[in-house]
Amino acid sequence: PFNVDMDYSKLIPLGKLKKLLFIALLVVFFFG
Repeated sequence: PFNVDMDYSKLIPLGKLKKLLFIALLVVFFFG
């Protein structure tokens, strides 16, 4: 699974960015 995750990150680097952005939005929602 780890290799697949790494491959996914390499194929779609934007996916990680979107995930981070989504988490950031959630944090703002909860602590805003």
